[in-house]
Amino acid sequence: MKPTPAGILLAAGQGTRFGSNKLLQPMADGTPMAVASARSLHTVLAHCIAVVSDAQGTVARLLAEAGLQVIANPHAPNGMGTSIACGVAASPNAGGWVIALADMLNIPARVIQSVADGLTCGADIIAAHRDTLELIDTQDSTVILDIDTPASLPVHPPGH
Repeated sequence: MKPTPAGILLAAGQGTRFGSNKLLQPMADGTPMAVASARSLHTVLAHCIAVVSDAQGTVARLLAEAGLQVIANPHAPNGMGTSIACGVAASPNAGGWVIALADMLNIPARVIQSVADGLTCGADIIAAHRDTLELIDTQDSTVILDIDTPASLPVHPPGH
């Protein structure tokens, strides 16, 4: 049986444009942004890893309480690639990885499921293998909502 994909939630960013730790920002229902993103990912994938910059911080604690394996990335200031590498290294036996950003909380579970299904069926989403690239089509424009400033916070709760 082919190994199942793992989820990697990237939550190690500094959020400097936001002015505070945006991942703790409560959404309309009171759920912190990082937890809302984690729930979407963890609804689909049983094994999810959250990569954070501080293993002892509030974000790490909340994500651990949400059921994710939390890994600290000491090289987080060097960019997102280092966080992806930490997540992959923490799950070398996974059947692929679904990468999600903790500040992009509106990605519906059905889209995450489509990506996971593609990985399970053998799709290779790495640019070096374009001949086997599988595109996942969605008409849901909220999947590109990236929250970098307080003004970009959604007016409505995710999924509405």
